[in-house]
Amino acid sequence: VREVGAEPAGVLRILLPVGLPPHLLTPLLGFVRARYPRISYRVHFSDDPVGGIIENVDLALHFGDRSPSGPWVSREMVRVRVWAIASREYLAQHGTPRTLEELRNHELLAWECPGDDGKLWPLIRGGTFPVSPVMVTRHIHLIRQFAIAGLGIALVPDAMVPDPGVAEGALVSVLPELIGREVGVRIVVPAVLSEIPRIKALIELLKPFLGDLGL
Repeated sequence: VREVGAEPAGVLRILLPVGLPPHLLTPLLGFVRARYPRISYRVHFSDDPVGGIIENVDLALHFGDRSPSGPWVSREMVRVRVWAIASREYLAQHGTPRTLEELRNHELLAWECPGDDGKLWPLIRGGTFPVSPVMVTRHIHLIRQFAIAGLGIALVPDAMVPDPGVAEGALVSVLPELIGREVGVRIVVPAVLSEIPRIKALIELLKPFLGDLGL
């Protein structure tokens, strides 16, 4: 109660999805620190931030359209496109698939959204297409780096932000008219903490920042 109405300050305990690209998190922290320098952070990572009981956390960020049951306040901040990408180098060596069946002949790398099956790739018109990836993981940055390195065709959420050190156009979409969907990025906080200044302030800052990134 004493904190309500006070300047945002203190320690904010944050739980993030594993594998968020560092080049997105770095400017985000700088943006928030410049606005609220009295807030400090304890940051933890999980492959499924809301898959279990959220303990000792003030705020959790997660992918998906579901929220944990219980006394939580949940807010969708943005929707991100999930699609298949590959490097031009990989496609030059192995060919560009023109159909879903041709996709089966390629090295596939799959990001698995919590609650989904990485072996079922989403289709634009609904439904899924079964594949046999050489790797399935919830680590977004790892899968994207494999695609950049020419190790296969990767299904990933894409913030449409340039990768540091990677030439523009080095990555291209694969079957964008057939494969893909949108997934929500949500913030979850305990209901009893939702009015604490340091938590409320961060939530209000995040959406405009994500919008500036083009998400």
